[in-house]
Amino acid sequence: MLSQRLRELEDSGIVARRVLAPPAGARVYELTPRGRELEPVLLALGQWGSSIPPASTSATELSTDALAFALKTTFVPAAASDLCGGYQLRLGRDAFHAQVAEGRLHITRGEVPDATATIICEARVLQDLVFGGRDLDDAVHAADAAVTGDASTLRRFLRCFAT
Repeated sequence: MLSQRLRELEDSGIVARRVLAPPAGARVYELTPRGRELEPVLLALGQWGSSIPPASTSATELSTDALAFALKTTFVPAAASDLCGGYQLRLGRDAFHAQVAEGRLHITRGEVPDATATIICEARVLQDLVFGGRDLDDAVHAADAAVTGDASTLRRFLRCFAT
């Protein structure tokens, strides 16, 4: 069923299939420009759904992509009114660049060489820092996270999301 759905999305021009360069050589799907046009709709649905408390059967840990999407949907521009900078989020084997400017958040996959701050941790740790009220110093002290760059600005960034 998944193969059929992916084929339909590909036929509709929403996703494109490509093969990663060696040594991976795996087939992956990525959004096309048309597929990326759906982001505002998905963000609106995510914002609407984030106001509903999770069911007891909900996942307790988000994937890295789901976490990045959750950050986008729960971002509170007023909390970041004077915050400006780029933040590197290294979550296990995945890296995301979160850019805050003019009260807006943009998150993309990849590395950023001149980040204001970098956090290295597992997705669950970042999830707990943002949505679970865990203290950044506690995560660093417990060796669950490592931070480079401006830690105080990173703390402010982590508080820019509705919980």
